[in-house]
Amino acid sequence: MNKIIKLAVLLFCFSGCVRDNDAIYYPVGNVDVERGGPALEAGKGDLIARSYNTEDYVLDTLAQYPGDPTLGKLTFMVSLRNRLTDQEVSGFNGVGQSKLTMSLGYKDGNYPAESQVPVYTSPDVTASYAIKLRLKGELTLTGDEWMIDYIYAQLAGLFQPYPPTSFPEVFMCKGGGQSYATFDSFRRTWAFDITYDRSNLSFSQLYFNLFVNLAGQKREDRVRLRIDKESYFEIYKEKESPLMG
Repeated sequence: MNKIIKLAVLLFCFSGCVRDNDAIYYPVGNVDVERGGPALEAGKGDLIARSYNTEDYVLDTLAQYPGDPTLGKLTFMVSLRNRLTDQEVSGFNGVGQSKLTMSLGYKDGNYPAESQVPVYTSPDVTASYAIKLRLKGELTLTGDEWMIDYIYAQLAGLFQPYPPTSFPEVFMCKGGGQSYATFDSFRRTWAFDITYDRSNLSFSQLYFNLFVNLAGQKREDRVRLRIDKESYFEIYKEKESPLMG
C-alpha cells in the first residue's frame, strides 16, 4: 500500500512538472564561471564604452502569478543598464533604463524580443576585447509567502536564459547559492557584489543580464532590486601586439 501511495505522489509531481514546465522543477546548483584571459594590463587596451551611476537606483515591480496561487513559480530577467555614459558609442546599449521582464517558462526563455537586446554589438568581430564590470546591489521581497529559488548574473555572447556549465559563449555566470551573495532571512534580502575583469574575449554581441527565480504561495508579491552607484560596465578594445622582427 505504501508503495502505491509513493508511486501516486511521484506521478503527481511528474505530471505537474510536465504541465507547468517551470524552473523550480529544475533546480540549479552553485554556478561560478569566469572565462577569458587575465585582467587587462595598463595601456594594453582602448576604452571604447563605459556606463556608470552617480547614485543608487531601484527597480520596483509586482511579481504576479496568473494561475493557481497555491504554488506560484515564475522568473524575471533584468537587462542591466547603468544611467550614464562617458560618450556615445555605436552599438552600445549599456546605458539608460534597466528593463525587467517576467517569464513563466523559465527553461524555454520565452522573453519578448525587445528584452533580448544585447548590451553591445561589435563592429569588428575579429578584435579582442576586455571587460571590466562591477554589479553591486540588493534584492528584496516584501512578503513572507514567497522565496527566492535562485538568482544569478550572466555575461555572455548569446542570450542564455538557463544557467550553463560548459557553454563557451558564457564569459561570466555567478549564482545558484550563496557563493556570490549574502542572504538575510530576517530582512528577506540577497546582497551581492560581483566583479569581473578579463581580457582576450571575442564576440559579435554581448549580453549582461540578471535572472531571478521565485516560488511562492500566493498570487503576487512586491520585488525590489537596488543597484548601487558603485556598479559600472567597461569595454576595452585590446591593442594589437607589434609583429616580431
